[in-house]
Amino acid sequence: MKGKELLKDEEVQKFVRRYIILYGVQLGVYTVVAICMQVWWQYFVFMISFIALRSFAGGYHAKRESVCVVQSGAIVLAACLTMKFIVISMQTVICIALLSGIMIFFHAPIEAEQKKLTDNERKKYRKTSRIVWIVEGILIVIASCFDSWLRIVAEPVIIAWFWVLVLAMTAAIRDVSKENE
Repeated sequence: MKGKELLKDEEVQKFVRRYIILYGVQLGVYTVVAICMQVWWQYFVFMISFIALRSFAGGYHAKRESVCVVQSGAIVLAACLTMKFIVISMQTVICIALLSGIMIFFHAPIEAEQKKLTDNERKKYRKTSRIVWIVEGILIVIASCFDSWLRIVAEPVIIAWFWVLVLAMTAAIRDVSKENE
């Protein structure tokens, strides 16, 4: 029996090491891209906001790791390009805030096919995603009071909300289309 447990522990450790290396390489590449585009600080704010909210709000998750890596890279690149070249209007900020707020408060967490949640997890994730959204919203309001913070803090959080919203809507559409099959 111990031999099987040791084998399972080794497999788990191997998976964790591989995951940490892959995630570390991804973050390293993203960071280099952000530095080259001169949006390092905005990238940092975006990643914290995106990861914090996405972790609890849920949404679409790719089934294959390679697809996940490509999609994650595309999201980060799109975010960096947006932060570098596009000034987000206050109307857009309000629209994204309302849509993401509605999604968070009425639909989060949105489960992935690969990770079904228990009732307790669902309650915990719902509450936590709401708290994260509110804290990030307060940060946006405070940052909006200072012109110098608007592009550095408020816009990256709004861009993170946008991508969480896109991934949530993608998962919701997938679920509806599966129900109609």
